[in-house]
Amino acid sequence: MADVPEVAKAYAAGLIDGEGSIYVCRGSRGQLIIRVAVVMTDRSPLDFLALWFGQTVHERAGRTITGRPTYEWRAAGRKAQAFLEVINEHLVLKSPQARLAMQFPMGSAGQRLGDQRDPIYIEREKIKGLIHNMNHTRKAG
Repeated sequence: MADVPEVAKAYAAGLIDGEGSIYVCRGSRGQLIIRVAVVMTDRSPLDFLALWFGQTVHERAGRTITGRPTYEWRAAGRKAQAFLEVINEHLVLKSPQARLAMQFPMGSAGQRLGDQRDPIYIEREKIKGLIHNMNHTRKAG
């Protein structure tokens, strides 16, 4: 991602600020994972993300209420962190979530479910809660 033009970074940040999500979820084995995703009915901005930042665009199951298909681009784990590091300086609205996501501890330590004494597990749960609260708090304006 080192050769990404500034205009592409800014455009990607605008997509994340406007249509994207930064969140922590559980993976297939129950482990906590950081994710960045954008879901839209217009595929072309998502193809742009895939071109410059990798990953693939998938058509999601189901349709909108008007019958249009929806598409998703997403990155998880280290790829999500690397993406956020590249676009971070251009983020406005979701900059706080991105900063937390970039601090999310990576690696296999702390992955066991229920090991609530593990410091990595504790840190991941803390970041999950903070990001969740930010994503579900409306700002008056």
